[in-house]
Amino acid sequence: MSTSKGAEGLDVLHGENILLGDAPAEFANYVISLLSDKVLYQRLANNGKETVQKHYDWGGMSYKYEVLVESALK
Repeated sequence: MSTSKGAEGLDVLHGENILLGDAPAEFANYVISLLSDKVLYQRLANNGKETVQKHYDWGGMSYKYEVLVESALK
């Protein structure tokens, strides 16, 4: 869960790999939903983990950095 501001620039999609809310009541409702809906919880957990591994782990980030440096040197 995050605020929309906190997720700016991240490759995330509300309801698929994150829950986004900007009001305390939204966060409270999301917590209740995650505790009561195991399917939703598991889907967000799996998709969130996959997103992090795909876009934000050190291997992926170092590759992107390498490509950036190589293109800058050309």
